Amino acid sequence: KQWYQRRVAVGTFFFFVGIFSYVIFVFSIFCILFLVFIGIFSYVIFVFITFILSLFLVCIGIFVYVMFAFITFILFVILDCIGIFSYVIFVFIIFCIFFLVFIGI
Repeated sequence: KQWYQRRVAVGTFFFFVGIFSYVIFVFSIFCILFLVFIGIFSYVIFVFITFILSLFLVCIGIFVYVMFAFITFILFVILDCIGIFSYVIFVFIIFCIFFLVFIGI
């Protein structure tokens, strides 16, 4: 009878140990799945944030490039007009000097 009780006690002990380990196994699977979903979610958020940030930076870069090209174009036109105007004034002064020299002669 003692041997039978011991056997039942050992069997019950291993039964509860098995149930406990199975519960821990299922809990660990749920934890792994939860961590995987958190990882996927954080990765999606990370990709979304970097995508928005890169688009924002690309738009800023394009805007800065357009502004730079526009400013350099305006500056080039202004300097070109100033150069042509100064060249005309220079030719006019040379012409006046030659005219005065011609009158002087």
